[in-house]
Amino acid sequence: MKRFALLLTTAAFATPAMAADIIAPEPPAPAPMVIEPIAQTTTWTGLNLGVQAGGVFGHNGDASFDTGGNAAFGEGDVDGDDTGNFIGGANIGYDYQFQNNVVLGAVADFNYINRKKDTSYTTPDGSEFSSETKLNYLGTVRARLGYAMDNVLFYGTGGLAYGDVKQSTSTPSTAAGSEFADYDFTTDSDKHSVGYAVGAGVDYMATQNLSFGVEYLYTNLGKNTQTINGTDGLGNEVSFKSDDDKDLDFHTVWAKASYHFN
Repeated sequence: MKRFALLLTTAAFATPAMAADIIAPEPPAPAPMVIEPIAQTTTWTGLNLGVQAGGVFGHNGDASFDTGGNAAFGEGDVDGDDTGNFIGGANIGYDYQFQNNVVLGAVADFNYINRKKDTSYTTPDGSEFSSETKLNYLGTVRARLGYAMDNVLFYGTGGLAYGDVKQSTSTPSTAAGSEFADYDFTTDSDKHSVGYAVGAGVDYMATQNLSFGVEYLYTNLGKNTQTINGTDGLGNEVSFKSDDDKDLDFHTVWAKASYHFN
């Protein structure tokens, strides 16, 4: 019994000493915080399909009338006017965005356009000379170069433009009793339907695949001049010239919506 009590007493004194030898491990240091750079969340690379609609505006052409000095018919210049017209169509394009956010691409569009240039001259006796140049459709094939600021793209563009240009003229009556009864009229046309388009725009990527934008273009389809020449049996001549040495050009501003396959 005494021996058992001695053992208990020895264990009681030994336990605190053993516990003192146990060292609690220190908690691990927190991992260093790594701040990741903000990644570019929008890419403009890929095929895109879209539609556009807007307005066309510009000077509507001038004309001149020359009678070779015949004061009875008068002569002078005819001023055109400034008009606005509707334009709308569809487009297809492809863009590639480089690592420095420069975007290089190409776009082709095809549009319905209601654009006419009318000029006329009325002589003192009421006889009228007139001409009409009508543009029924317009297409462009252009390159574009821009810079992307995440989901906003600023760009310039330029390339080929083409259209369907129709021309028509009207000459005075040559019936008996008319001032021009003895005149024979011929019409010459200098028509071009291929030119160029240049401009700039901005696109905004509203979702991962859908963008909206606004674009300005200046389009020039070259000279589209019409001349009406009249000669009578005595060699007297009259001449009506529409859009004298002037190009068929105009400005376009339209809104766009595109779907991007990126």
